[in-house]
Amino acid sequence: MFIRGTIKNMELSNKSYSGLRLLIIGIFKYAKKRKFTEISITQFLGDLELPKKCFSKRNVKDEESVFTDVEVEKIFNYINENKSLINFGILLAFQTGVRVGELCTLKFSDIRDNKLCIRRTEVHYRDSEGGYIYEVRESPKTEASNRDIILNSEAQKTLKQIRRINPFGEYMFMKNGERIKEKAFSVKIVKICRYVGIKERSMHKVRKTYATKLINAGVDESLVIRQMGHTSIDCTKNYYYFNNKTDEEATRQIEMAISY
Repeated sequence: MFIRGTIKNMELSNKSYSGLRLLIIGIFKYAKKRKFTEISITQFLGDLELPKKCFSKRNVKDEESVFTDVEVEKIFNYINENKSLINFGILLAFQTGVRVGELCTLKFSDIRDNKLCIRRTEVHYRDSEGGYIYEVRESPKTEASNRDIILNSEAQKTLKQIRRINPFGEYMFMKNGERIKEKAFSVKIVKICRYVGIKERSMHKVRKTYATKLINAGVDESLVIRQMGHTSIDCTKNYYYFNNKTDEEATRQIEMAISY
């Protein structure tokens, strides 16, 4: 059931599916050889019925992937009117592009001059009783994720607000002596979207909005990938860069570009 659900929910090309299939077969063959399992993975995959759409890339609409400037302004106005630690955390995510797992594990010692040093992330897994265990891993998601994000003046102001609310906490974001978990930020951004009357989006869409803003502003590609914690600009452009303009803004840009 785990493999069936994993494959069904992944957006795979023929090439990536073949690679995943070989990897799974290899793992299970090794496990069977070591007597960790009795499953015949070859027979299992042979009997597995896969939906046709798992072989095609899902076309995600731009408006589902990033926030427009108008929507960002609405969210910022809400945060300025509702000053709280978790709200300022969401604001900081818009200003730095940090992953939500990185955001919830930040410490004030991670601030060095005008940079935010990303050195850890949150991981979670189920215990033997099915409940979730949340832990701080003292290393980021990938090697490239170990980075120093340059802070603009607005992000530095946000960090001062956070320190003012939580001057003595071990982590930047804490409530009742406990670290605020990744899930709390994810739930909050959806609530804010509902409140300001815009389409609901996740914290990951905040990160994609940050990447889109950097690219649209003409930031050097080498700096974009450093800020994002990616290994190449192709990764950023292929998966994090979307049109964040409203129809009116897009029409105005085309009008200005094509004058003949």
